[in-house]
Amino acid sequence: MKKQITYTLFCLLSIFTFHSCTPISNIGPAPNATGNNVAGTVGVDFTLVLRGSVVATLNQTGYIHTYFNIILAKPLADGNSYIAYDMPSVLFEFDREKQEFIDKLNNNRYTVSGKPINDPSLPDLEWYSTSLDGINLRIFKEN
Repeated sequence: MKKQITYTLFCLLSIFTFHSCTPISNIGPAPNATGNNVAGTVGVDFTLVLRGSVVATLNQTGYIHTYFNIILAKPLADGNSYIAYDMPSVLFEFDREKQEFIDKLNNNRYTVSGKPINDPSLPDLEWYSTSLDGINLRIFKEN
């Protein structure tokens, strides 16, 4: 009986541990809830759930949302804020140590406020609003 209880507890603990620690590899827009997944004339409005490996990705290289063409990152300066910009290329990344967004395809660099660093003739990055509610991060822009 003691072995059966120990085995059952081990199995339950294993299931809980693996389920809660599994990194999320595919983070897309939230399911079709009211106000989410809207693109077009209304604007952009979607929500990311910040769990698993999402926060680590946001910290280091930024999270790229290819459907809306947005890069999202968490700057060092304010640990509770997230920033989101229109992504000029598919190879856009965030360098948290340098606090820069980098277009790896064209080697263009931008500050965390979206201003070009190495080529002032480039336009500023287009900014999106973010709103954090617990682990739900809303990214939106009204047209």
